[in-house]
Amino acid sequence: MDDLNILVDNNGDPWRIDNGGALSYRAMGEKKQSGEWSEFVSEINTMNDRTFNEHTGRVFENISRQEMQEQVKEIRDKAETCIYPHLKNAHDIQTLKDRLLYLEQVFGRAETVTDHSAAISELMDMGFNYDLVCEALSLANGDVQSALNMLLN
Repeated sequence: MDDLNILVDNNGDPWRIDNGGALSYRAMGEKKQSGEWSEFVSEINTMNDRTFNEHTGRVFENISRQEMQEQVKEIRDKAETCIYPHLKNAHDIQTLKDRLLYLEQVFGRAETVTDHSAAISELMDMGFNYDLVCEALSLANGDVQSALNMLLN
């Protein structure tokens, strides 16, 4: 296996060598800027798309939305006892709670996300709220430019 951040030893065992950033910190320890660590999880629409990122797409392309939904539920169910007690920063705790809630909302609208995932991601990367993006795309029949015009007006 030849992939970023993963080495394979002589026995064929994979070793992750860079887990990246965590919560409000970048991989090298620098604090993320405002807006870089927020309740919006745009990666949910791009993580399994090889055209967006070849490496993550290859890793996640076979994970179904149902599996993602189940994983979000499992994390949310265990967060109070297994995650939050280990976080020192109240902002990180609240942001993580908001991100889990956001993901639950995304999966509640799975048909919208599936039909317009690239457009949703594109508009959210511009800083627009998920609910407003979904509404604008719905009114614009999936046309990104028309949805953008609605969001700007």
